[in-house]
Amino acid sequence: MKAKTIPVWPALAHAGLLVLLGLALAGCSQSGANPQMPPPPQVNVSAVVQKDVVLWDEFTGRVEAVDKVEVRPRVAGYLEKVNFDEGRDVKKGDVLFEIDAREYRAAHSRALAEVDRARSRVALALRQLERSQQLVNSKLGARTSWPRPRPISRPVRLRPSRPSSTSTSPASLRPSTAASAARW
Repeated sequence: MKAKTIPVWPALAHAGLLVLLGLALAGCSQSGANPQMPPPPQVNVSAVVQKDVVLWDEFTGRVEAVDKVEVRPRVAGYLEKVNFDEGRDVKKGDVLFEIDAREYRAAHSRALAEVDRARSRVALALRQLERSQQLVNSKLGARTSWPRPRPISRPVRLRPSRPSSTSTSPASLRPSTAASAARW
């Protein structure tokens, strides 16, 4: 019969484990230890109070309105007064801003002055027309043989001068037809 061979290493490993276990149990024995136990830890104790508590949390975020309105002026000018607080409700027709009216008053006064100036020019022109008519009537009454101006049957047209490489002569500035040349 043949002899069986058993590996040595697993047997030694079991033996070493048993030795370690024995040493650990020996260290736990109280043969040379102090028989007193340490004091218990000190704990603060308070009475239980029952009351209502409001739960709240604090979050960081941005708030944006559901509806937005962009306010744009129809006229230019400096703001004199703001009649609303940001975030408050406004109604249709509320005055939101007051614009400095001095510039507009000055423009209104300037326009009124121009109207008065135009009226005075018209009055002056009417007086001059009346004087001229009186003067013409007084001179025509004394001399009735004055020649009356003839109306122009057709308008006089000037031919545009053509640029030339030489200098422009005064003849090129004259009317194109002989009849209109006589009137020139």
